[in-house]
Amino acid sequence: MARSSPVDQDRRLNRIEDRLSTLIGAGAATFFRDALQLAGDSQGPEAKTNLVWHLAREIESAIFQALNPVAPFDEEANKDHMRAGQVAAIREKLELPELDCIVQWQRGSLHERAHRSNLGKPRSFEPKEWDVFVDALDIVLDRFEARYQRMLDRLDELLAMTPARAGKETKKLLTALPPTGRATALGHFFAHADDRWLNVIPQALLQDPPEAEPVRGQPGYITLPSWPISRYLARTAIARPTQVHQKIMEIMAGHPSNPTIHADFADAELQMPGELMAQWARSEADGLFA
Repeated sequence: MARSSPVDQDRRLNRIEDRLSTLIGAGAATFFRDALQLAGDSQGPEAKTNLVWHLAREIESAIFQALNPVAPFDEEANKDHMRAGQVAAIREKLELPELDCIVQWQRGSLHERAHRSNLGKPRSFEPKEWDVFVDALDIVLDRFEARYQRMLDRLDELLAMTPARAGKETKKLLTALPPTGRATALGHFFAHADDRWLNVIPQALLQDPPEAEPVRGQPGYITLPSWPISRYLARTAIARPTQVHQKIMEIMAGHPSNPTIHADFADAELQMPGELMAQWARSEADGLFA
């Protein structure tokens, strides 16, 4: 792809980071931001190549996980060439154009770039290889955003089933969804799920509530992201008070620091019997004075 002006390039990189955060998750956006900093540092560490491409592998892995509901592939049939199968499925389902950056992305090996040869020195950093990866990333995220409705449609189909009928697919899909970010499919699911889905929430999601996030470009400022799961617990507490209380206490054991989550817990516990609410209140007090 032709190189754009510095201003346009900055806008493009910011767009990629924003899409990573929204569509994939905050972790992928952080990996991209750090990789950009390393790639653009002419005085970077001697192992810059290894560091940049390890971060790229983390980004790619997160994309594969998030895109699986939209571009599923047969893991058993592709067990000997897993990455190639995943990229091929994404190219087909997202109808990616036959551009050089997409072809190189599919043919390339991030594993080889991230590791040195035998016991040799780290190889020198090749900016063109990184540019190709960023170009491919931009196109994949653009197409994924355009097809985002497919994921929402699939979630709606899942919600139309009973949790028992949905089976393992439910937990697999929920785990693949980004737990943070704006307008995420995770938020869509829990905004529409009723109390029957309470015990289907994967443990991994309960253990990963969002923390405060710094506001980019405004040092000293933070944002407090809402959490679809805590809002869901507040909404379903009146139907299943004991089960919701147990979920809340499990989360409280991890000492979440985001005040919006504690506000949701308060809304939930106010709908519960006195003894359960008292147990939660003691836990909140212990956290305040710990």
